[in-house]
Amino acid sequence: MSTTYPIKHVVIIVKENHSFDNYFGTFPGVTGVSNLAHAPNPPLADHPHTHEAWLARSKHPVKQQYHASDIPKYFGLARQFVLCDNFFTEVAGPSTPNHLMLIAADSPIINNPHHADKSQPQPPYDLPSLPQQLESAGLEWRSY
Repeated sequence: MSTTYPIKHVVIIVKENHSFDNYFGTFPGVTGVSNLAHAPNPPLADHPHTHEAWLARSKHPVKQQYHASDIPKYFGLARQFVLCDNFFTEVAGPSTPNHLMLIAADSPIINNPHHADKSQPQPPYDLPSLPQQLESAGLEWRSY
């Protein structure tokens, strides 16, 4: 589809359970923390994914970071394209609500849902999605 806008593509790379400083705090010129402990690569464990764990993030591995030599392809992409160093999560919590924010710009929950937890809405969620809105506008999208 031809367009008069200068932006032809938007690519979003989601690296779950990582902070900006964890990946790009040492990237030249960014607003970030560059003096954290060196993160083991690969990580030693998968850390808790709860809202409570996110709130206690200052005590956990988010206080570690990778160096360019650990993740050279990501640093290469950051050098070639736009790196958003002042972009923050909408939900102070785990995966599911943040995935919903990414795809629908809305989340009816703040924690990962569990089938036994009747206090939170359960999937499927009745939310309009960004891909639906793109299609309605005659624009294309892809997920890889």
